[in-house]
Amino acid sequence: MKHSAKWIFVALTSLLGSVAGAGERVRKPVQVANGYAAGPIGSARNSPDSVQQIGCTITTYEGSAPVLVCFARSLTTYGSCSSDDPNLVATARAINGDSYISFNWNASGRCTNLHVSTASNYEPKQL
Repeated sequence: MKHSAKWIFVALTSLLGSVAGAGERVRKPVQVANGYAAGPIGSARNSPDSVQQIGCTITTYEGSAPVLVCFARSLTTYGSCSSDDPNLVATARAINGDSYISFNWNASGRCTNLHVSTASNYEPKQL
C-alpha cells in the first residue's frame, strides 16, 4: 500500500505540474556575455531582426575526431567556442530546431560546457 500511495502522489504531482505550465510560451533573445551564450534556436530564427543567431556544428574529417563549434550572436555581441571533447560532441547531437542551448567557453575559446533543452514552452522555429 505504501508503494501505491507513493506512485499515486508522484503521478498527481507530475500531472498538476504539467497542467499549471500548459500553453506557456517562452520567447527570449540570444544572450552573449563574458564567455557565456544562451537562447532558443526558434526565437533567434523568428526574431524580427536579421542579426540574432545561435547554434552548434559538428565537423568530422577522415581520420580525425569530430570537432564541435558553438556560436551565438546577440544584437550587440558575438561569441563562439570549439571542442573535440566527445561528451560535448555527444550533447550537441541532441540539438534540434526547437532546442534552447547555452554554452560557456574559456579564455582560449575552448567550449567548457554545453546545455541542450528541448521543451514545449520554447518557441518553435518558423520557416
